[in-house]
Amino acid sequence: MRHIFAAIGGAMLLAGCSDGLSFDGLNPANWFDDSGSMSSTDGMTKVDNRDMVANVTDLTMNSMGDSGIIIAATGVAPAQGYWDPVLVATNDEMPLDGFLTYEFRASAPMDESDGEMQSANEDDSYQLQAARTLTVEQLEGVIGIRVIGLGNHQELIL
Repeated sequence: MRHIFAAIGGAMLLAGCSDGLSFDGLNPANWFDDSGSMSSTDGMTKVDNRDMVANVTDLTMNSMGDSGIIIAATGVAPAQGYWDPVLVATNDEMPLDGFLTYEFRASAPMDESDGEMQSANEDDSYQLQAARTLTVEQLEGVIGIRVIGLGNHQELIL
């Protein structure tokens, strides 16, 4: 009888190593990629739930020699306390009319005190900065970069 239980236990252990059945989608640690966006392996569009900044105030580009460029954006958050700013690619990071377009997003503050937020202004405490590296391959066929916020956008022509 002990041999039967040992055989069943061994078979179950080996079945756990099988590629045929995967529970990766049930593991919450696999639900998000490094940027905080929902990840998807079934071809669905990624969703980023962070808020867009109120306005994009500056957009610059720095060369990385033969390997690509770094784009850096400055924006004004809708309120104080926004954090984790990021440039989120739209259109699967494929150029549309020659432009790569990014949404400037940030995580909302977690203010438990009164729930009221002050309106955005030009004070430094509202300023956010985000950057993104683009390789030469990613820039193929691209004539410009566009970064959008809620109230405006900035463009760079390459």
